[in-house]
Amino acid sequence: MTTKTTPPISESAPSRQTFGEPAVRFLLEALRFTVLRVHGPPSKAYERVADWMSERQLELAELARLADSGELPRDVARALRKAGGVSGCNRHVSARHLCLGLRDLALERWGFLAPTVLSRWGICSSGDVGRLVFDLIDAGQLHKQPGDRIEDFDHVCDLGPDLGRGLRLRTASAAADDSEQE
Repeated sequence: MTTKTTPPISESAPSRQTFGEPAVRFLLEALRFTVLRVHGPPSKAYERVADWMSERQLELAELARLADSGELPRDVARALRKAGGVSGCNRHVSARHLCLGLRDLALERWGFLAPTVLSRWGICSSGDVGRLVFDLIDAGQLHKQPGDRIEDFDHVCDLGPDLGRGLRLRTASAAADDSEQE
């Protein structure tokens, strides 16, 4: 899933589900986290193309059409080439990547409390992430690629009570023991 270049992402986009504003905000943050993890930071060339597209409310398909027909302004065409062409401007992430990124960000932020926080927001499974994503797609806040399906989110990872199972509780004495061994 990728964020649209236009209109700007609303931090409180409506959802058909019981997902509230905190869940939407966290999902969008997890999306940014995951895009950076998968694609790395955007290049200056990418940012130039994305800004130009945003100003004109263009999607990637329209950018491709303009590039193929030679209708892009010279500086934008040059930036597009430096960005790796239209495919280089596609910062899409898969359902799997997004679910794993959301899980990792939640664990990083809340540790053992991650399942409690997520469930309070109505996110108890990767399928819930899919429902929220597709609600945002329907609301025009995110967009999908032709092959993306809500079913892609089913059974990707556990976001329920077992989410923090692999975490170790670090007590002050354990941390002190570790520093003595160094």
